[in-house]
Amino acid sequence: MSRAETKLERWLWRIGYRVLFRRVITHWRWPDGVERQEDWEPIRFPGWAGGELVGLWGAARGPARGTIVLAHPTSKKAKGYFLDFGHGRFLRTGGYNVLLFDFNGFGESPNRSFQYPHDVLAAGREAQRRELSQPVGLHGVCFGAVYGICALTYPGHVFTAAVFEAPYATVDGILESMGRHSKRPIFYRFRRLMMRALMPFRPELRVLTQVPRIRDLKAVLFVSGEHDDYVPTATVSQFVEACREADAPIAQHCALWEVPGAEHLKSALPDPPAYARRIVGFFDTAFAPSREEEAPEFRESEQVAA
Repeated sequence: MSRAETKLERWLWRIGYRVLFRRVITHWRWPDGVERQEDWEPIRFPGWAGGELVGLWGAARGPARGTIVLAHPTSKKAKGYFLDFGHGRFLRTGGYNVLLFDFNGFGESPNRSFQYPHDVLAAGREAQRRELSQPVGLHGVCFGAVYGICALTYPGHVFTAAVFEAPYATVDGILESMGRHSKRPIFYRFRRLMMRALMPFRPELRVLTQVPRIRDLKAVLFVSGEHDDYVPTATVSQFVEACREADAPIAQHCALWEVPGAEHLKSALPDPPAYARRIVGFFDTAFAPSREEEAPEFRESEQVAA
């Protein structure tokens, strides 16, 4: 996964980028009616192969206990997704620095390639550079969760713990689900053909197979919406089982939380305070001192709790 791209892959990228993501390519602007721009620091940092990524940095309210990198879903809002749903606000209030970033080709980051795992790794390095003494966590949603998982298979990543919401098992599978919910299913059939052409070159397009390869991570929380029609809880449960096969500490600390009443990409909506408590509480526990008696404990009764 760390090799350079071939000429064929670069050619497919140039042709396929606007076809695959044309619905989310837009000029990014600050979301209306949410957090104040002056509360966030605009940042730019090195990406993969000489590229640059654009993001936002928000310092913790009070003494910081760590830094959380937020990886967005496939959305026109890009990093603004986390502003809309309040992730930045409740994480900062909970004592965490927050780094939001746009994947390359989304939001304000220029498009470069399909090397999205490297975007996550670059954001992690930037988070660590800004707060060397603090642990770094990752929270990815759907597309961001998938490529976050892939990033964690690389040696030397900086992350200690991760939350993954609605990760899809394969790109082909999520496109099939999107096609069933679309008024233009033929568009999604074409996208599936495009992604199938890339699958021999990109094993991360079958991300479920990559989960056992995750390394050097202390704990993982998988999140699923009870009413998610795109990535159902049955799919997310497969990630938990695969996680328990990993040759890493997370094999003992993989948990699933099914959020009552939540739809796809909307886990924070049914009960925002409960959602915030669960996410902040997870990182609080995962970042605790590494003595065995203080390691994250996820009892079976907690794995599908409200």
